[in-house]
Amino acid sequence: MVCRSDDDITDYLSKIIREYDGTSARIWINKAIISKAEFMMRQKDLSIKEISDRLHFPDQSSFGRFFKSNTGQSPKEYRNSLPVQNKDEADR
Repeated sequence: MVCRSDDDITDYLSKIIREYDGTSARIWINKAIISKAEFMMRQKDLSIKEISDRLHFPDQSSFGRFFKSNTGQSPKEYRNSLPVQNKDEADR
C-alpha cells in the first residue's frame, strides 16, 4: 500500500486494528496505556505522579481522570485494591 498522507496511514492502521481486535484504534491504544499503568502500579516503588510522568500525561490529575474513565477506579483505589505482598513474595 502506498500512503499519500498521514490520514491514509491513520485510516489504514485503524482498519488493521479493527480487523485484529474488533475495536477502534483509540480504544486499543487506551487499553494498552491502562495495561502499562496497571503494571507500573504493581511496582510499589513508583508513585502515581511518577507513573503519570512516565506515561507522558501533562499532569497527575489528567492521568487520574483518564484512568478512572477507563477502569471505574482512581489510580489510588486501584493500587489499594491490589493484594499486599510480603517481602519474600516480592523478591521472587
